[in-house]
Parts: sequence; C-alpha cells; structure tokens
Amino acid sequence: MSDALDNTLKGLVLHFLHHGTIQEAVEQGRAAGIPEALLVMLPAMMFDVTSAAGAVFIGERELQDVLDQMSDLPTATQDQRQVARKNFERLIQIALGFMKELSGGQGTKIPLPEMDVPWYEYGK
Repeated sequence: MSDALDNTLKGLVLHFLHHGTIQEAVEQGRAAGIPEALLVMLPAMMFDVTSAAGAVFIGERELQDVLDQMSDLPTATQDQRQVARKNFERLIQIALGFMKELSGGQGTKIPLPEMDVPWYEYGK
C-alpha cells in the first residue's frame, strides 16, 4: 500500500477517534475536491474498520470474530468472502497498528494528538 493511501486511512482513523462523523469526512473531502467515488465508500468503510479495530484494541472483541462478522456478506460467494476478509484484515491491521502507535504502548490512557490537518492531509 502506498504511503499516501496509508496516511489517508490513518487520517480517517484519527478523525473518527476524535468523534468525527462520516458526513463530516465526506463534506471535508468534497470541499477539497476528492473524487466523489472515493467519498461514497472510503469514509463509511473506515468508520466500520475504526470501530472494529477499537473493539479489538480495548480487548472487547477478538480480531478473528470481527473479521468473521465483517466478511459475512450474505449474497457473496465463498471466494468473495475470503477476499473481503483479507481486505478487512489489512485495513483493521492498519487501524490497530496506528492506535497502538498513538498510545505508545500505554493502552487507552493517553490523550489523542490534535487533528491539525484534515484527514486527507494526514502525514503529508
């Protein structure tokens, strides 16, 4: 995954950890000229990924259970479910790793860094 995409995903994770909404992320992206096709799916998908990673991070859920739930697509074939599971696992690992990086190994006791740039500019 490219550094730019990785940073964009981390920016969305931080946006949601700061209680930002999907709609706010879409509006910010739209104002910046981000393609509508990305705004239709990326913020909503990363909201779900951030929620799932957060549950794993605080020990409320197991990673495998979260992946089972997220990849259980009723109309998908078994192959499509496997691809979805791998994709969700990669995204959750990015979010989870970023949460661990932000916490500095101190769990949930450390304050989040401020969002001094919009989510789509994180890490630039």
